[in-house]
Amino acid sequence: MKPPSVLVTGGLSGVGADLCEYFAPHSRGISRRNGYDIGNSATQLKIAELSLDYDIFVNHAHNGHFSGQTELLYRVFEVWEAQRKTGYIFNTGSFATYMPQGSFKRYSVLKRALEVANQQCCKRIESGLCRFRMTLLKPGMLDTPEDRQKPHWRGGGVRGRELAQMIESLYRSPVNLLVNEVVLAGILPDDSPSIQAIT
Repeated sequence: MKPPSVLVTGGLSGVGADLCEYFAPHSRGISRRNGYDIGNSATQLKIAELSLDYDIFVNHAHNGHFSGQTELLYRVFEVWEAQRKTGYIFNTGSFATYMPQGSFKRYSVLKRALEVANQQCCKRIESGLCRFRMTLLKPGMLDTPEDRQKPHWRGGGVRGRELAQMIESLYRSPVNLLVNEVVLAGILPDDSPSIQAIT
């Protein structure tokens, strides 16, 4: 079975770069740094059209605005539906929608908007009007160099490679199976200070 080609927004750093590395050389990462601002409507259309050349589109980048990740999802969905494209769209959501997150309240609301958009699009897919599938991936704390520096880091975050393996697994699952949402959490390793304090 040939490896899938993958387009990743936010694919030049952090987990997005990890996804591109996992699927290399059949992957491409895009971000503001190489001319793809997800908050710009003309660029959203450009990204949607570019995504037609790939088996998998990963809507990973988050820009902190309502005109970003959720609007991009709608644009890509509309283009894929109009072109009767096959393939898979993945949206990166967050655990943060489950509870208020202090200074992350706006982030939580934006990720909740993405969840609702994903649900709407999946209902349309379920109706048989689309030839592609879609899943919202909701990781908890990520395991990146930046996250390890945060004061609330306890270890056990989700790594980019693990997210990539989940994407590959869902992509290779039966084509008549629609998995609307997957929640992922990293389990603390046995040698974690948090686990040691418990035992």
